[in-house]
Amino acid sequence: MNRLSKHLRGNLVAYLALFVALGGTSYAAINLPAGSVGARQIKNKSIGPIKFDPTKISASVRYWAVVNGNGRVLASHPKPRTFGFVNGDGVGVVSWGRPTEANCFPLATINDAEPGFASVSISGIAVDVRTYDVTGSPASRTVDIAVLCPSS
Repeated sequence: MNRLSKHLRGNLVAYLALFVALGGTSYAAINLPAGSVGARQIKNKSIGPIKFDPTKISASVRYWAVVNGNGRVLASHPKPRTFGFVNGDGVGVVSWGRPTEANCFPLATINDAEPGFASVSISGIAVDVRTYDVTGSPASRTVDIAVLCPSS
């Protein structure tokens, strides 16, 4: 009996909060008419992300990948193929095997503990990647790559 009373004393506030929350939810479920809470009663950002106005979006991510210094794809959508990345010089190619529109552009950033930077360019259906350390010397680094295309 001592363990039970010790548990109840230690968790009294938690149990009280649980019963108040369940009681309020039950009251609302029973007493509020269906459809009585709508867009007018809900404040912006209180439930989920704001719906984007297509006229306000200037570009969207078409392809993205996280590639380590050895060319291994750690995460992506859709899955690309990598070439190069073998000499430890931070040079490689990432290809999603699909043509990229002329008005799309690539972005890249280093994704590891050491400072540095990345350079990317679109070449046909692939993205050429070069990674560098903080001094500007070529270095094998993990890189985040995204290809963005203007919204039509």
